[in-house]
Amino acid sequence: MADQSAGGTTAPSGPGIDLTGETAVVTGALGKLGPIWAGALLDAGARVVGLDLSTDAPPSLKEYEPDRLLLLESDVTVRDELAKALAECVDAFGPPTVLINNAGIDRPPTADGDSWRFGDIPDEVSTAIVDVNTLGVLRACQVFGSEMARRGRGSIINIGSLYAGMAPDPRLYEHLAQDPPFLKPPPTACPKPECARCRAIWRPSGGGRACASTRSRPAG
Repeated sequence: MADQSAGGTTAPSGPGIDLTGETAVVTGALGKLGPIWAGALLDAGARVVGLDLSTDAPPSLKEYEPDRLLLLESDVTVRDELAKALAECVDAFGPPTVLINNAGIDRPPTADGDSWRFGDIPDEVSTAIVDVNTLGVLRACQVFGSEMARRGRGSIINIGSLYAGMAPDPRLYEHLAQDPPFLKPPPTACPKPECARCRAIWRPSGGGRACASTRSRPAG
C-alpha cells in the first residue's frame, strides 16, 4: 500500500510488506516480545497462530479480529503438544508458511540474589533453559518446518539476543529498581568504573573501554 504525496511521489504506508494469505506461527506469543511479532504479522495481513502456556491475550492483541488470530496452549518442550498445535493450525487457517521461534527463558542478572556466577548455575536451571531455548527451537522447526518442507515453501525466523555474548557474572551489571530491573552494559563500556573488580578486568581500548578477557590476541 502506498500514499500519494503532494509532490507526486509515493510513500509506503503500513508494515511495508503484504502477508495476506500467509499463516504465521509464533511461539512464546504472549511474553514480552511475542505480542510485538504477532501484532506486526497481523498488521501485514497474515493469520497468526500464537503458542504459549496460556491463552490470556494482552490488550495489544485483543484488538485484532478473532478470525485472524488463534491462541493455543502449547509447550515447546512437549513435541506432542506442538504436533497438536500444527493440526489445529491447519484446520483453522491452513498450513503454516511462517514460523517465529520466540519462546525462551530469560535469566538476566538480578539485584535480589536470584543470580549465580557461571560455574554455580544449578543443573535444573540450565536444563530448563536448554530445553526451551535450544531444544524448543529444534522441536518447533521439526514439527512446523517439516510441514513447510513437505509443501515446498515457508520461512523460519529464530529470535535471539544481542547480549548472548555478555558476561554472566551479575556483579558486572548496574541494577535499577524499575522494569527491567537491571541494566545490561554495552560491550564497549566499563559497567562499573568505580568497582575494583571491573578496573582489574577492563582496560582502555581506543576511544572507549574494552574487557581485557575478550580482546583479540595475536596468534601464537
